[in-house]
Amino acid sequence: MRVVYVEWIDSSTTSGWCAKDMDGPVLVRSVGFELHRTKDFILLSTSQSSGNRFMDQLAIPTCCVKKIKLVRNTI
Repeated sequence: MRVVYVEWIDSSTTSGWCAKDMDGPVLVRSVGFELHRTKDFILLSTSQSSGNRFMDQLAIPTCCVKKIKLVRNTI
């Protein structure tokens, strides 16, 4: 299983009272097990159990991805 580092752009939001202007979308850095990749998204997971189950899955739209680097090819 591949472990990858992904840099991607995500939307941002505020809650409650805040300044008039926001910085806009934010750059996010994620590292995880690559479970699946299509032309539309990459699916990462933070953890894998001995029973081959996965926790905290994150689907990142391909259009938001700026960089993907291989961290480790197999675990």
